[in-house]
Amino acid sequence: ASGSHVIPCLMAVLLSGCDIQEHLLPVILTIVWSFLWGVRGIAWHQLYDFEHDRKSLIKTMPGVIGYDRTAQLVKKLLFPAETAIFTLLLTVLQPLLLAPLLVCMAIELTGDLNGAVPRSIVRPGGKNWLFLTDCYTLVMPLSTFLVKPASNLIMAGILIVFFYSGYSERIFADYRALYRSWKNLKNKMRKLNQKK
Repeated sequence: ASGSHVIPCLMAVLLSGCDIQEHLLPVILTIVWSFLWGVRGIAWHQLYDFEHDRKSLIKTMPGVIGYDRTAQLVKKLLFPAETAIFTLLLTVLQPLLLAPLLVCMAIELTGDLNGAVPRSIVRPGGKNWLFLTDCYTLVMPLSTFLVKPASNLIMAGILIVFFYSGYSERIFADYRALYRSWKNLKNKMRKLNQKK
């Protein structure tokens, strides 16, 4: 969890060049956003382990309020709050960073809609990927480096050295997702043309 989420998120905050004393709002937004994202990850794990937790009588949120209610609560309340606060954070820190966020959302929605790589806000299953994980752990830290490269060389170096294997795996997975999405779209277009 530290390698996949905590450290890259801390790196993203450090790469933003945010001075805590001068910019309290971005720090507060970062704390709230990372808390909400963390709770979504916890809910995902609890839903994933639901049957085992139920059999061993462990009281988790899905065990207390129900599997479907937990998923709906995260999907309809927590996730919109998480993305809204993250969008506000990027707007406050550096509006240019909204572009990579929109690109990530477009890639993930395309992969999900075309069935190339199923994405999930919270429900685990099959090969689902948690929605926006790549954005938070890969794209945003690298994007913040590109926005301010000269002042963040050391941080970017640490980020790349420690997380290269995870990054390369994600990059190739996203490339495969885009390629499959493009192929699926091409096949659909061909079928539509044949019907005409």
